[in-house]
Formats: sequence, structure tokens, C-alpha cells
Amino acid sequence: MLFLWPIKTPSLLFIYSWLFPVEATPASCVPKSGTLLALATCLDTFTIPPGYYDEDSYHDAQPTEDERRAWTLAVTSLLSVDGSCSSSAVPQALEDSYSIQKFTPSGSKSSYCVLLETSLDCDGYPRGWGHVIVPETRAQVSRSIHVSAPHPKFDLGTVEQATAIFEMTGAKSLLLAGRTRPAFHEPSTCITTASKPYYRTDPAHSPTEPFFDAFVAIYEWQQQYGGCPSSSCAFIQMHGKGSKTCANDQVFLSTGLKDNPWYTSPADYPIKRLKKNLEEVFQGWTISLPSDSKCTLTASGNVGGRFINQVPRSHVCSTPTTPDQVKGEFIHIEQAIESRRSNVYRQWAQAVKRTFETTCARDMDLHPTTLLCVERDVAEDARAWPWVEKLTGGRLQRIIQGHLRS
Repeated sequence: MLFLWPIKTPSLLFIYSWLFPVEATPASCVPKSGTLLALATCLDTFTIPPGYYDEDSYHDAQPTEDERRAWTLAVTSLLSVDGSCSSSAVPQALEDSYSIQKFTPSGSKSSYCVLLETSLDCDGYPRGWGHVIVPETRAQVSRSIHVSAPHPKFDLGTVEQATAIFEMTGAKSLLLAGRTRPAFHEPSTCITTASKPYYRTDPAHSPTEPFFDAFVAIYEWQQQYGGCPSSSCAFIQMHGKGSKTCANDQVFLSTGLKDNPWYTSPADYPIKRLKKNLEEVFQGWTISLPSDSKCTLTASGNVGGRFINQVPRSHVCSTPTTPDQVKGEFIHIEQAIESRRSNVYRQWAQAVKRTFETTCARDMDLHPTTLLCVERDVAEDARAWPWVEKLTGGRLQRIIQGHLRS
């Protein structure tokens, strides 16, 4: 008999893990990540690599019709969480492959609900449908904006950048793709080009990818719960371009239209405000729209953009966006590598916060400095004591006010 009582706990855990190994899955990222950024980075390590699928393995990884409906339902349910991640559960059809878990960054009072995969295939990869993250409470949401990163690994840094913008702006949702776009080296039959083909696993150009289902579910949820007013709402998709592509532009913004008078009309669309605010925080950079650049990365074939721009879901492969349909809800962002680095996350967040008004929950109000929704008394104190707020970041102010009220 092996007597283990005198052995210290870490040794016991080591022996247990050696005898009963626990395989890492995307779900294992939750307990070992200290920040939301670290969580996204960890999830990205499970992204399906290029050329991983053949016809059979791709078919096996794709959702069945029942699973696709369940996936959509899981995303929709997640978006409605307000108070506890446990209030939302994945449908039975997904119980073997997905779960909703609570994630609390180290030292934070705020938590997030994460829809992520819990199983792997025999080669150590999940099915690759992607992951969705939302704040656990409505009070955490400052703006009705939805951020996504459809091209992990290839558009380097966009997973982390999208996560940072989501967290720092108080956005409603974050959608991360789970496959590289050439995970299956089979050309897409949806959006085709004369030169370089799109792949069937490119979620920006293939409506059969689960990423697209989640994208549609997020859009339809937003339409049901408040709509998408131009002042406070948008669906922002982060992309990255090579150094030789559109080389004159550090950031190129489009809404799914090529060069068109829509961009120069007097209408106050979010993309125009974002361009202005980006120019203010990135002085010296070239921030362009299709109306003032020769860049061709206009997202005119982006199936998510087409859907948001009022093209029926069944026609996103065949019908391009027309200007009369565009409300400005979709913002497609192509960027040079310097725009995706961590040292400019704060500038990006500042520009986005200035672009969109807040949609604070009840008993919450806009903080004049952070431009995020906070408890109303905190916001009132910040407005009443601006010099204290500036000197101490609000810490001394709250101590004094707490003492005066006691």
C-alpha cells in the first residue's frame, strides 16, 4: 500500500495529475488566466491551424442542423445574462462540446461570461466554432457595441486588440473565431475572386462557418433589445493587412461599400466619427475611408457586413450591398501592424469611446474622465470634485465623501 499522508499537497497534486492526466481544452484557459487579455490569448492557442481539415474532418467538425440551432440559441441566451453566468446554460445538443463559464480577472470586481469549447479531437484541437464573451451584468455595459476578430493567427494581434477594445470601452460582446481562414484548403463557393481564393473556413466570406451564425445571432439580439442607433451602437470587425497592401494607410475603415458618395454625404454615420477621433489620437497617421484612399479592402464581399447591410441571409453569397441599404451599423477596420500593437490599445479605446454615446443601465451614469458607466454617486462625485479626481484618480474623493456621509 502506498502511504501518501506525509507528502505535501503539491506533491499529491503532481502524482494525481501524472496518474490521471487532465487534457487542456479551451475551458482550461479560464482558471489559469489572470486577465481578460490573457484569457483571449490562451483561447487563441486552440485556433485550428492552416490545412488542418480534409473533407471528412471538416464535415465532422461542422455543426449538425440541431447543433447549429443550439449554437445560435446559446449565443442569444448568453447576451441576455444579467447578474449570473449560471443563469444561462448551453442547450442539450451542445453539452458535450460547449459550456458557459464565469471568468473574473484577478483583482477585479467585474466578471464575464464565456461561451467556450470543452472537448478536443484526437489531435488535441476543438471543433473550432469560436468563443463569445459578454459582461456578467448589464451594469458593466457602457455601449451597445459588438467587437469581433474573424481572422486569428493571420491578422496578427487582432484577437488581443479586439479584446482590449471590448474591455476598455465597456462593449456588449466579443466574438472570436476558432479557425484560421485556411484551416480547410478548399475554396469557398460563396464569395469568389479571380485571383486569390477565399477558403471555406474563412468566416468573413463563408456563411456556413459557425462564426457567421454567432455574428447573425448577436445582430438579431441587438435589434430585438433596443435596436442599433447610430449614436451608440455598431458592429466593429478588426482585421490586419500586410505592409505592402494599402501601404499608405495605417488604418482603413469601410462599411462594406466601395468608394461611394455614401461616405461623403452629410449624414452623421459612426464610421465618420470614428475616423475623426482616430485622427485625433493618432496624429501623423493616415486614417482613410474608401472615398479618400485607393485601398481596395472595402469588405464588399464580407458576408457578415452584407447581412448587417440588409442583404437577406440566404442571399449574402450572391447579392452585394447597395448604398440605400447601408445604415452605418457595420464597421470594417483594416490596419497596419503598428495599429495592432499593445502600446496603442488605450488610444484605440479612447477613440471608440468618443465615437459612441453610453447606454448606461439604471442607477449608472457616465464618468466624466473614464467615459464609462459607473454608479451614479461616483459619477456625480467626479463631476463635483474634478480636481480631486484628476490628482488621485478618484481614490481620495471616495474616501472623503464616504467619511462625510458616515
